[in-house]
Amino acid sequence: MAVAEKTEQFLRTNTPALVRRYVGFRLTLIVVLILAAWNILVYGIIMSSRTPAQYVAVHKAARDMMRSTGFFITFNSAVFVGFYAIYATRRTEYTYLRTYVFGMALAALVSEILNFVLPLPR
Repeated sequence: MAVAEKTEQFLRTNTPALVRRYVGFRLTLIVVLILAAWNILVYGIIMSSRTPAQYVAVHKAARDMMRSTGFFITFNSAVFVGFYAIYATRRTEYTYLRTYVFGMALAALVSEILNFVLPLPR
């Protein structure tokens, strides 16, 4: 049994029956967008308050690392491979696995976009 089959079987057996019918790409997209909106809201609250200088320094260092060329190419290559794997397996029965990989890849892409769009705290 391949790794994908074992993972799909694990996800099917351990997902509660009431939740199974809601696992899908549309709901995953909605959840990721709600979490992104929540992230923007919390970030706005942090921006409006006085943030400690240590937090600002750590945040700036992390943002500089994420904006480096090596990280950018590696990160986007991994996200591309994730989306391509979802596309390549579109005619298989790995629905749960594909949905979870889609959610992770989409969340990574949204977080990267927010990283470039949101300003640094002062």
